[in-house]
Amino acid sequence: MTAASARRAVRIGLALWGWLCAAEALAQVPTWTGFVGRPTNEAWEPLSEARTFTFQVFGASEGGRQLWGPDTRLQEVTDGMVSLQLGDGGV
Repeated sequence: MTAASARRAVRIGLALWGWLCAAEALAQVPTWTGFVGRPTNEAWEPLSEARTFTFQVFGASEGGRQLWGPDTRLQEVTDGMVSLQLGDGGV
């Protein structure tokens, strides 16, 4: 192997290593997420009072493994809107 081909192999190896590290970083689950909602009553009228909300995350829409939660909170609904953070950064 010549010196030039060795340098090329090292550059390719470093590029692949960087790509794998970037892919791993992108695949990690975030520690928190935001939630904004417009809760309504049965007549679809917006609520404006404190309500209890329960949040859970599953790996599939049906039969999926629970990935996070449950997180139950008493949250004030203001002008028909609720906004909060869920997870490690939550308030």
